[in-house]
Amino acid sequence: MRRPTRRREVALCAAAFAGTAALAALVLALFEAGILPRGAPLRLALLAIVGFKMAISYYIETVQSRTFHVYQYYGGTVRNAGRLLGIGWLARGFILGLSDHPVWIIVVSGAL
Repeated sequence: MRRPTRRREVALCAAAFAGTAALAALVLALFEAGILPRGAPLRLALLAIVGFKMAISYYIETVQSRTFHVYQYYGGTVRNAGRLLGIGWLARGFILGLSDHPVWIIVVSGAL
């Protein structure tokens, strides 16, 4: 499906990745400096990163849904994303194993 909002979606995805990496680096810097203690405060900071990822994902879904509903209204066929989700599930271990750096692990999985 050719989307008129493709550039905006790609920009939002890039901003989400960069924002998550920046928040992860900030949390790790605060932890290493001793400002953020181990335990519940660290877990809450990681939860804030997950919340940021969820908010950006919801906004991207909102942007996509507008054009998708118009596409569907005018006879566009809806395809199942099960294969793509299965491939992502199978590739998760490989992608997590690309780097042992904590920022990469936080960006990809949302946890340490």
